[in-house]
Amino acid sequence: IKLFYLNLQTIMIAKVTKQAKVQTKVPEALKNAMEKINKKQGWQAVRFMTDVDYVQFYSTGIPSFDFILGWGLPKGRVVEFYGENSSGKTTLAIHCAKKMQELGKYVLFVDMEKTFSKEYAETLGLREDLLIYIEPSIWEEAFAQIEEMVKSGAIGLVVYDSVAATTTAEEMESQLEDQKIALVARLFSRVLKKLISLFSQTDTTLLLINQTRVKIGWFSMYGIPEDTAGGKAIKFYCSQRIKITRWEALKDNKELVGYKIKLTIEKNKVASPKKETVVDFFFNSGIDSVADIFTALKEMGIISKAGAYFSLDYNGKTIKTCGAVDFIEALRKIKFEELNKFYQEKALEYVKNHKPSIWKLEDQAEDQVEEEEVSNDEILHNTNIEED
Repeated sequence: IKLFYLNLQTIMIAKVTKQAKVQTKVPEALKNAMEKINKKQGWQAVRFMTDVDYVQFYSTGIPSFDFILGWGLPKGRVVEFYGENSSGKTTLAIHCAKKMQELGKYVLFVDMEKTFSKEYAETLGLREDLLIYIEPSIWEEAFAQIEEMVKSGAIGLVVYDSVAATTTAEEMESQLEDQKIALVARLFSRVLKKLISLFSQTDTTLLLINQTRVKIGWFSMYGIPEDTAGGKAIKFYCSQRIKITRWEALKDNKELVGYKIKLTIEKNKVASPKKETVVDFFFNSGIDSVADIFTALKEMGIISKAGAYFSLDYNGKTIKTCGAVDFIEALRKIKFEELNKFYQEKALEYVKNHKPSIWKLEDQAEDQVEEEEVSNDEILHNTNIEED
């Protein structure tokens, strides 16, 4: 029965895809209306879905993180990293900025918290010549600077650290005893309406770093007792929301050298949400790239597991060890450039082989349409029969 319905679903997808590929005749009235709007409001202000681009992504530089995100951070969208203190939010953002710089894009770092460390950023590999650093005192200054820089079109990523540390001119001029209820929340609700259009036009990704707070008056044993600063508007405008949790301590002879960080996709409008991964974060070197490549290859099924043994076919050779720790140590013996190149090739193959079924059937339907030479009158006639 399952097989029957699966085949039926496949046939229906192929039929719908084939019909979508058939070019129907556009009514003259609709065509004139679209041309009039585009002439008045700008090129492609109104367009068919065939002219709409697919979502493109910027890699984060962390393989397992890319895998659960849907292969990176979406271009021209808003993304939020949030979590408790010392959970690795800024470190993760710096890794994303480093990967953006490798693409030749500039990164704008907005330091509202005044906690940016140049030495730590250099340790993680961030380039000085491709990083623009601003340290505004109030949000009005930050907004004017961000808007002017993004309009240039050279900025690929804006890191805003952080939403919870945002202050306004009204708040700075007021007294400590004055009550300013939801000032930052109302501010972001207004500002994001304007920024999302600008970021979308320039393919610039806005990365908001946020902090968690315990909800006031929370006494129930059910639900989530914590929330993020900045109100609910940020949650609606974000295409991706990633919760960062400090998971487990990493020690070297009783000395604390880092933490395991758990990354949870709480919201994702460009891929499947509610996915998780764990990365190793070391204080002196950041994310462990080799261990993360192992996690990504294992998730993609490239590294197979039988009992306690892991095995990998690497360039004609088989790497097989007992336990994940020994296997990662075996991977460290390979030059990182070669290992990273191997991962990139396997990741590309995985993306090609795991497209949605409608994408796989699209090429087949297109070939069938090209073979059948049907007139516009026949197409409209067949469409009317199917609708009836």
